[in-house]
Amino acid sequence: ESPWRTEACLQLWYVHANSGRIDEARPYLDQLPELSAISAEQLNRLNRPGRELEDHYRSLGRGLHLLKTMPAVEDAIRVHRMLGFKQPEVSARFALSRHFNGMDEAARDMVQRAVALKKMSTITPLDERTLNTNLELWSLIARSEQDPALGEVQQGWIDLAPADHSIALTISLDRARRLAREGRKEEAITQARSLLQAPQATIMTFTGAALLLAALDADPKHEAAKAALQRLDQAPRQVQELTLINRLLLHSLLKNWRTEFSVEILGQFLSLAVAGQDRENLRSRLSRLLLAAEPMVFSLNHLLEGPNGQNLLKAIALRNQPFRVSIHELFYIILRRYVVFTVFGTQSSAEQMKLAADATRSWLNMYEVGKLTDEDFLLLLEHLPEGESCPRLKTALPTWPSSLQAAVRRLHLSR
Repeated sequence: ESPWRTEACLQLWYVHANSGRIDEARPYLDQLPELSAISAEQLNRLNRPGRELEDHYRSLGRGLHLLKTMPAVEDAIRVHRMLGFKQPEVSARFALSRHFNGMDEAARDMVQRAVALKKMSTITPLDERTLNTNLELWSLIARSEQDPALGEVQQGWIDLAPADHSIALTISLDRARRLAREGRKEEAITQARSLLQAPQATIMTFTGAALLLAALDADPKHEAAKAALQRLDQAPRQVQELTLINRLLLHSLLKNWRTEFSVEILGQFLSLAVAGQDRENLRSRLSRLLLAAEPMVFSLNHLLEGPNGQNLLKAIALRNQPFRVSIHELFYIILRRYVVFTVFGTQSSAEQMKLAADATRSWLNMYEVGKLTDEDFLLLLEHLPEGESCPRLKTALPTWPSSLQAAVRRLHLSR
């Protein structure tokens, strides 16, 4: 491989990728040799001031993009390795994306390498954060009763870490989930309650414990949920999909959603899919929508009602089905209720509810397989209630799959 050819491909890839033109950058990335064949000097030149390149690639597998197939995540993993990120941090950033792509074995391999045992005296604050994230990710990709390696690694860390260390507490929550899955409800409740106020518990641990107690009917007055949200308000800022999902569910348990909460949680989750100034622009766009969207607040406050809502809570809190399935169900329920309330109001017939369900399912299915763009998704979120009376939606509608066109038209004809 000619060093001049490698250098030319590197520079052409960098120019395109650093400006966010990821698709145009891919042919040059594909022509690069293996990482071991690129010189340290060439790689060092990539680490220029600013985080634009890193941010562009990291956003490929985040937020809204978790609702669709994301082949570009493999590019992002390769680029992060080129930029010098170590295995634990690459795993913490992209194992979830691989899981959502259905690549569970590849995701599991990433996290297994990332949580190798090491002396507690050598663990830095960054190591601690990434270890906790990767242990949590492994437990949502696989269950310890079905994956002996996960149970062995958990026990290894329990033997190494003090009982009140955040790593031990992360593992304790997953063991409480396993107790619940095995029908040992009282033991699971006792263990979850001990985690709520543990000073070193991570946000994922104490919010996850509160959700587990609610799912096990052990918190009828939602005192644990209230305590978790109060503690979250005092915790260091952390913007990550798993913590945002837990916050969303806690507010739905308490039915205390307000429009500003939907901007802070739902708007933030969706906007993680883009980078830099584009993220700020999308946040502004979502804020304008969500601050005026009382139907979204109504939808979120009713999210966990009925058998479907309770089953969803149990699935997420106990991890008793693949996490990607739970999150797709979560957004289906949110958007279906949102469509019902925006199109028909709070009083709707069974037939209208079925039409809303059909339109929402088609919307999410088409987005998942790449037949709708990010812009199409947002256009539906903003203007589906208006139907073809909205010029932008009327223009876009004929370009979409016929099944979605028909579902949207049937929805509005039934008003």
